[in-house]
Amino acid sequence: YRGRRERQLREIAERAAQRVIETGKMLQLEPMPALERRWVHLALRNHADVATQSIGEEPNRRIVVVPRA
Repeated sequence: YRGRRERQLREIAERAAQRVIETGKMLQLEPMPALERRWVHLALRNHADVATQSIGEEPNRRIVVVPRA
């Protein structure tokens, strides 16, 4: 299950990055547990055009994908 969820989150992260690049606007993902947020941060860590941040309080902490300046 974990491996499948991790792949799923990588795909979500990539799609989010593409949308941020196309629109130039930040994008919030749904709230998720710490481990899943970590996977998304790692998936986009080396992306040239977007950066990630976690915002909010548990259990509603979520990732925001923002264009890099």
